[in-house]
Amino acid sequence: MRALPPGMQAAAGGVGVPPGAAPFHPPPVAYRQSGATTPSRERRGPPPPPPASGPSKRCYWCHLCKREFPFPSKLNEHMRTHTGEKPFACPLCPFRTSLKWNLKSHMLRHQDSLGVSRPQT
Repeated sequence: MRALPPGMQAAAGGVGVPPGAAPFHPPPVAYRQSGATTPSRERRGPPPPPPASGPSKRCYWCHLCKREFPFPSKLNEHMRTHTGEKPFACPLCPFRTSLKWNLKSHMLRHQDSLGVSRPQT
C-alpha cells in the first residue's frame, strides 16, 4: 500500500479527506423490505379523504362515543353497552345478556347439562 501525501491523512469518517474538509457521505438509500409492496405511511402521507359523492357506508353514529355503524340495529346493540340494558334472559337460570346470539350460545350449555342432544347440521 502506498502512503497518502502529507495533509491527506485519513480523517474520521473518510479516507483521503483534506484537513478541514467534511467527508462525503452519500444520502441514505431507502430499501424495500422483502415482501413489502408499498412505502410506509410516513413517506406516503395521510390517507386520502373519502370521496365527496355517494353515501357513506357507515351513517349511524353513537352520540355518546362517536362510533360509527353501518346499520341502525348495530347502533341499538351498541347503545346497550352504555345503558347496561340486558333484555335477553335465560328462562332456566338468572343469566341475562344484551345480545340475542349470546343467549342462544348460553342455552346450549343447558342442553348439554339436561342431556338434550344438539341438532346435527
